[in-house]
Amino acid sequence: FMDERSTAERDQTKFNVFWSNIQTLKPAIYATPPKAVVQRRYLDADPVARAASTILQRAIQTNIDQTGWHEVTDQCVQDYLVVGRGTPWARYEPHFDTVSAGQVQAADAAEDGMGPAGDLAAPMDREAPDMGPVDPNNPITPEPNDPTPEDDGLQVTDDTESQVITYEEVCWDYVHWRDFRHSPSRVWQEVRWVGRQVLMTLEEGVERFGNVFRDVPLTWRPEGMDEQDPSYQLFTRGRVVEVWDKPSRKVIWFSPDYGASTLDEKDDFLKLPEFFPCPRPLYATLSNASLMPAADLKFYQDQARELDDLTARISNIARATKVAGVYNSAAD
Repeated sequence: FMDERSTAERDQTKFNVFWSNIQTLKPAIYATPPKAVVQRRYLDADPVARAASTILQRAIQTNIDQTGWHEVTDQCVQDYLVVGRGTPWARYEPHFDTVSAGQVQAADAAEDGMGPAGDLAAPMDREAPDMGPVDPNNPITPEPNDPTPEDDGLQVTDDTESQVITYEEVCWDYVHWRDFRHSPSRVWQEVRWVGRQVLMTLEEGVERFGNVFRDVPLTWRPEGMDEQDPSYQLFTRGRVVEVWDKPSRKVIWFSPDYGASTLDEKDDFLKLPEFFPCPRPLYATLSNASLMPAADLKFYQDQARELDDLTARISNIARATKVAGVYNSAAD
């Protein structure tokens, strides 16, 4: 696909029909982000349902436009065409802010639609007396002129007793086909667990897992990079595997280079109907006996090799041919 050749193959002429097929099929399968459409099932005169469908449609379209959905889908489609499997991964990111106990109780009451005395409450006011004094250093919501949360949106957190969610989003990650794993299964309905490998710097690992990550060896580095290079340490990463186990409904993080100990383990915190945070991958040709896909190239590889052989022969004949002829010696 990338026309990577060894030194001995550089002088050989090939017919890259594989690249041509990919460039033809890819825009036909996926080219532009979709437009979200949310409609009411029953088109009756219900202004509340109409407003709700409009809100949902705009929220979905905003998620598509701002969370990298288009780039992730484009990469997954390319994996589907080249190797036969493309996998996206949905990641929930809540952003928290530390508040006092009184503020947490008031926020919980507002979410339930009830005031402290059990009556219907008006929208939560930050200056309400039953919320306690507001600390200007720890506002409940981001300031209007700075909508970006101060934290970086950790996926999960252990300290939620004194925190409220100020902002939340769903981010889409592309999972390289070599980094995706699932239990051996014949069909997707039989898959018991899914997992992916993530590369993390030392700072990212310590922020997510704590000081235990300092003992994780940073074994990953770009291919072909010399360990004697002064910038070698800047590019090293630790390998972290995230596994979602459906039977136990637990999420486990571990590093294959760290040993048998896990880095973290949590109960299901997303409560998704199908549990897994990723949809069924984009699969090429499958049989009902295995989820190992067969890439499209497998089915015309003989013809592709034949095209390469014929192209090489034509090129060799053209190189060996020289122009020859006769002319009248009396002519100047």
